[in-house]
Amino acid sequence: MNIRNILFILPVLVVGACSPTDSDSPAPEDVFVKYFGESGLHEAVDVVFNESKSQFFILGSQNLGGGQFEDFFYAIADEGGNLIQQRAIDWPDSLGSRIDVPTSLKQINDDEYLVIGTSTDTDERSYIKWGVINHDLSMDGTYYDIHNAGNDLVAADIIKAANEDNVVILGTASTLEAITPGFR
Repeated sequence: MNIRNILFILPVLVVGACSPTDSDSPAPEDVFVKYFGESGLHEAVDVVFNESKSQFFILGSQNLGGGQFEDFFYAIADEGGNLIQQRAIDWPDSLGSRIDVPTSLKQINDDEYLVIGTSTDTDERSYIKWGVINHDLSMDGTYYDIHNAGNDLVAADIIKAANEDNVVILGTASTLEAITPGFR
């Protein structure tokens, strides 16, 4: 008798557990997928909704070279997810294209964003790449490299400081400084 009850209750529980119970969840007909970019590998990294323009500003990575080359990729979409504009930015070194991996995006005003990522050159040295990009993507933006001799640097995040001219950059280095035990 107990086995029959279990065999009857188990399917009821499985079916009941699979039905959506969250009234705030989108219905299947409300979900859609948009693809931005050319044929290749793209990965979304960060997105900001610019309320003054009612548009999404999307930061991603673009790889069109089969794994050896990666670039910062920007896309602007309207509220419906329709692509307005897109642009990829590459910073080649003297030996060729670098692997540029974006990490984070922060809106600083109605027309500009801070962006940060890691750039690896053809000698496999990694640097932090950060800069300011404008919303309409009319220019490549202004970017800066942060180098540390003997260390590979990896970007984590960028934060606008209280003073309008300063930013705080977070990241990691590949080696640790030796600490001598004792008091100073």
